[in-house]
Amino acid sequence: MIRRQLLMARALLLRGNPSDAEISARRGVEIAAGTDLLPDRATGWLVLAEILDARGLGVDARSAREEARALFEAKAHASALACLAMDP
Repeated sequence: MIRRQLLMARALLLRGNPSDAEISARRGVEIAAGTDLLPDRATGWLVLAEILDARGLGVDARSAREEARALFEAKAHASALACLAMDP
């Protein structure tokens, strides 16, 4: 369910519907929050950050990336942290 919401969010963004994409991404984040699946929770925040960036909401996007970073750090997910280090 989490991954489906996030995939839908990306698809909506690619189709030019960023507001619906944000809604879908936020649903994915909300669903993931109720689990112990730290990588899925972090990925949800990254997808949301991507969408917020596309909507011109840079401050909110940075905040979402920080949420993802904290979750990846909690999981000690080195490769994901390296990718985030390259992100603006």
